Amino acid sequence: MCYLCNENNTNINNQIIIIMNKYLNHEMEVTKKFYKFLCKEENQEPVKLIFKEIKGGSGSCSYYRYNGKVVPVQIAINIENCNYSAAYALLHEFTHLIVIRKYNTASHGAAFEKEFKRLQKKYENCNIAREFYF
Repeated sequence: MCYLCNENNTNINNQIIIIMNKYLNHEMEVTKKFYKFLCKEENQEPVKLIFKEIKGGSGSCSYYRYNGKVVPVQIAINIENCNYSAAYALLHEFTHLIVIRKYNTASHGAAFEKEFKRLQKKYENCNIAREFYF
């Protein structure tokens, strides 16, 4: 029993779960919308976008190597455990997508840093990015 609001803990826990589910669903929908927008604006062919648990991180850009080329496969975002926000995680992984295609590398080197700063400056205050909860 909660002594502040005279409610059963089960009811409070259920309310918390409902609120969290609404939050997560909202973040997923806005992330999908933002990804579609980024692909269009940056003229990038989208790869699959998924939401899943990622141990030790907020996102990943999966790829494979074929005949000396790095080929992106999918972007995964961990909505439930983003260290920053889903928008930031998506922008980070989207930067990998561009750098892989442009420079054939998935590293966090100078090309990544330059591209990430460019994207961040261009999109951090766009209308879709403002729909995220920060």
